[in-house]
Amino acid sequence: MNYSRDALAITYNDIKDMKRAEYKEKFAGKKLIYIYHNVIDAIGDHTATEREVFKAVEEAFADLRLLVKSLINHLSATNIFITADHGFIYRRAELKEADKIPRRVEGALDENRRFVLTEDNENIDGTLSFTMRYILGKNTKLMAIVPRGVNIFKVQGAGANYIHGGASLQEIVIPVIKFKNDRSKSDALSVKKVDVKLTSIFRKITNRITYLEFFQTEKVENKRVPIRLKLYFTDEEDNKISNENIIIADSRSAKPEERTFREKFTLRDLPYDKGKQYYLVMEDEEETVEKVYQKIPFIVDLAIVDDFEF
Repeated sequence: MNYSRDALAITYNDIKDMKRAEYKEKFAGKKLIYIYHNVIDAIGDHTATEREVFKAVEEAFADLRLLVKSLINHLSATNIFITADHGFIYRRAELKEADKIPRRVEGALDENRRFVLTEDNENIDGTLSFTMRYILGKNTKLMAIVPRGVNIFKVQGAGANYIHGGASLQEIVIPVIKFKNDRSKSDALSVKKVDVKLTSIFRKITNRITYLEFFQTEKVENKRVPIRLKLYFTDEEDNKISNENIIIADSRSAKPEERTFREKFTLRDLPYDKGKQYYLVMEDEEETVEKVYQKIPFIVDLAIVDDFEF
């Protein structure tokens, strides 16, 4: 939905799989972009999935991190603000009757487990009432009634463990993160992932089971952050021909031996041509577009091919 020529509102799901060219086409000429991300509420607001809300929070963090990188890399975004419309409360234990407040408001204009909006000035034990004049003006009669603490109004049905909409700190104190992309600063001051290099010097594989060594060239500290790589072999047509290994290069040690990784690769039981190129692919799983971190050519020259399958 366009608010003006220079502004655009869109959901995260609409853009999460976009490539660089699609970003430029979609956001051309826009000076203000609103991007709505709803994975937490989408999981927490449903009885069947509310237990997965903390997993959804981690997913949201990962999505937002990738989104910021995409906005910078594809659009050269300068000022990025990340905020929320509310927080939430989640209790794993089953709620007791003492946690529930009987609701006795007739003709409420809007209501859920954490609030009631009404024009009647009801006095309900265990609740707080607020006038809405500070928002709607002095002539309004609208009142907001909320349970004290983290209690809820008694409502039939399940789905009471994940709640929001009241007046607790968890629900009304929200984060505001401001990220400024200042390209005038030196690259030496920017945050970068640590490098990982293949240290094995041979580029010929003579056995279907082979071991390769990798080295995290610098320790994680200050402006150097971890990197997660997926490693596997492919043929010239990018068909995967081996198992996958994961390297999480997050060592803070100054000792080189503690930043070394030795990984086992098993090639599939296939005919190999020593005259063709095969590749060790190092893939950065956190990248959204350019996932290939490094692609290293190898020769595969197997003397004997057996029937072993990994």
